[in-house]
Amino acid sequence: CLAIMRAQHPQFAAALDQGASLLTALRHCGIAFWRDGRLDEAEQMFSTAAAVSPGNPTILAELGSLLRLQGKTAEAMQCFVESLTINLRQVQVWLNARSLNNETGDKSAAKKAYLQALALDAACAEAAVGLGLLHVEQRQYKEGARLLAIAVDQGSATAPIYACLAQTRYLLGEFSGASAAFAQAVRLCPGDVLFVQRYARVRLIETVIESPVDEAIAVYRAIAGDHAEDILTVCRAAFQALGGYGHHEAAIRLGRALLERVPGDPVIGFHLDALTGCACDRAPMHYLTASFDKYAVYFDKHLVEVLDYQVPAKIHSLLVEAGGKFTRLLDLGCGTGLAAPYLKAFGGKMTGVDISPGMLDKARERDLYDRLIEEEAVAYLSRRDETYDLIAALDVLGGLTELFAGAAACLELGGVFAFSYE
Repeated sequence: CLAIMRAQHPQFAAALDQGASLLTALRHCGIAFWRDGRLDEAEQMFSTAAAVSPGNPTILAELGSLLRLQGKTAEAMQCFVESLTINLRQVQVWLNARSLNNETGDKSAAKKAYLQALALDAACAEAAVGLGLLHVEQRQYKEGARLLAIAVDQGSATAPIYACLAQTRYLLGEFSGASAAFAQAVRLCPGDVLFVQRYARVRLIETVIESPVDEAIAVYRAIAGDHAEDILTVCRAAFQALGGYGHHEAAIRLGRALLERVPGDPVIGFHLDALTGCACDRAPMHYLTASFDKYAVYFDKHLVEVLDYQVPAKIHSLLVEAGGKFTRLLDLGCGTGLAAPYLKAFGGKMTGVDISPGMLDKARERDLYDRLIEEEAVAYLSRRDETYDLIAALDVLGGLTELFAGAAACLELGGVFAFSYE
């Protein structure tokens, strides 16, 4: 085998002839082939080196990295595991294993690898970044922000890392900290429009907490410059953020300033009433319609990808377990039709009802409903022009008495009312 390799690879033969050890010649030739993009030949060299020196953690780690580059995920992970079994104190190998875990979706193993790397080297910026982003992905924002701040202190002070830190602090309601981090991102990458816009937005929020609204808007415009967005859109988002994170006095001032610009706006008016303590039994219909019309565009993405919304699937499973067979289905508050594929699986004719025309437009695109009706749920049930053997109301319930009475009146004998409530 050695003679064949000498004949096939003059570079390898030359290294041996010049006095290099077999292991050194194999490794150096493997690296050279790798650098030249001759990956199959590089693999041959590293595999032979691993056979010549079994239990060598460095060779195993290098072979794992090469196999990973070739898309041989399982074999690469086996090499990393064997290398770490021999020597746990290899920071870079833990990081390589972590990257592979991330690629395969094994977040738990990736987290363990990051922690091991940090245990070996508390100043490892790469591990702090990776673990921080993993925490952010899992919505553990406080720990994510802490780790990203460590990464910045340890040398990973790049614009994207500063921006990630800024956004994470924003999600914690730490607006001053977010502003400071976005400022660094913009300093390092002044041409990035998104960084500039987000920095300007958070500076508006930061300023309005301590200063008049007009001053905050002026600060926003000075920072955003040519990249300024529609000021009403920016101020609406700031109003929601201020109210949501407990800055009620600033939110009220901004809300009132917004109402001066858009008198009678149902969404701002309703939220402003809530902030000032004006009681109401239920959300007004014009508020609900306006809110969900605006929400329709990103409703599915937000619920499924951000909130991990699984209620339709869970309801479907319960109905299947109950042995239900339905021919006339009513999806009350159908929204964009997220539940439609699960309900339509029962095969019956399906009616969707919602108060938002924007939501119904999205539901219509699914082409699963036999009828779509724009109407408030209880009002529709009170007309009783049709009966159903399944009525679904997922995250719709408001006034329970009216809705339950209406559902009961519209259900056939033995019919099912399936609902969720938070």
